[in-house]
Amino acid sequence: MTPTPINSSWDRIEGWLAPHAPRTFASLPPPADQGAIDAAQVLLGQRFPAELAESLLRHDGSGHFDVLGAFQLMSTREIVSTRQFATRLEEETQREGRAAHFIVRDGYALWHPNDLPFASNAGGSHWVLDTKPRDATRRIARHDELGTTTYLPHHMWESLSSLLDSVATALETSTPLERRLPTTDDGRLTWRITR
Repeated sequence: MTPTPINSSWDRIEGWLAPHAPRTFASLPPPADQGAIDAAQVLLGQRFPAELAESLLRHDGSGHFDVLGAFQLMSTREIVSTRQFATRLEEETQREGRAAHFIVRDGYALWHPNDLPFASNAGGSHWVLDTKPRDATRRIARHDELGTTTYLPHHMWESLSSLLDSVATALETSTPLERRLPTTDDGRLTWRITR
């Protein structure tokens, strides 16, 4: 299945937000600078998947736009600081011998070096992209505040392209996405949990 282009999904999301949730639409950040993305990749020693770079070049994060539930896309700067913090945390965990207290994946306890955080919520959970060399798209996992990484079964978690396409469709059709229904309140998008 050919992934939906990131910019096409952003066109659809913006096209829905502007008339239905103008305050959320107005909070969308401007594009990231290509130089900042290049510098971030050098600093982390990790190449951003093409779809993430494309999304950052459209909006450097998502501002007050909750992509699904309470998760917001992170800015280039936030991706760097979170990945650097995660690396330090993993190194401390390994050095202090606490790795045995966690579910270990390929020898890593909390943060695998292939996991690139790109969205977060206020509770300390992140969505991460698996950056193992493959193709332009990467599978998404949820990394919770306890250090557990879970790959989710729904097709929208196959890539950032799939996620944004699914969100755009939910907005346009007013249908629930993973039991969350897009609604508006005072010009803002909210996601109401359905049964």
